[in-house]
Amino acid sequence: MQRIQRASQRGAILVLVLVILTGATLLALASMDSGVMEMRMAGTVEASTRNFQLGHAVIDFTLSDSANLPSTGPLRQPKTVDLSDPIFAVTTGDTITATASRIEDCGLPPRSKSASSLNAYSAFNYEVDATIEHTTSGQGRAEMSQGYLLLGPRC
Repeated sequence: MQRIQRASQRGAILVLVLVILTGATLLALASMDSGVMEMRMAGTVEASTRNFQLGHAVIDFTLSDSANLPSTGPLRQPKTVDLSDPIFAVTTGDTITATASRIEDCGLPPRSKSASSLNAYSAFNYEVDATIEHTTSGQGRAEMSQGYLLLGPRC
């Protein structure tokens, strides 16, 4: 009688092991898919941060040289900034551009009513825009704009 019971148990153990292995395989595949998705998300965050930092670098570069800021011509007329510096080299198809515009000439400095010494100066208001497009490499696009107030001699 014992021989009959052993024969019927051998098949049941095989089926149970196959079910457990199938479940473990599905669990492993789901974990791999989750890991790949997390890697893609990390890459997107890295590209976004890189574009943000590059935009700030372009704006800082523009403001570091007063020759990049237009001093004549009509107001709000954008002047393209030369970004031929090797720091801003990009792959073919990607672009980095910067423009600077005079918004206001010979205005009063902020809070000039509360401090009499500021009345001896005029304020020149600028706006600097930077655009980064990584069309070819697929790392996104970023646009940044920053205001800049320059105090100078009274007009």
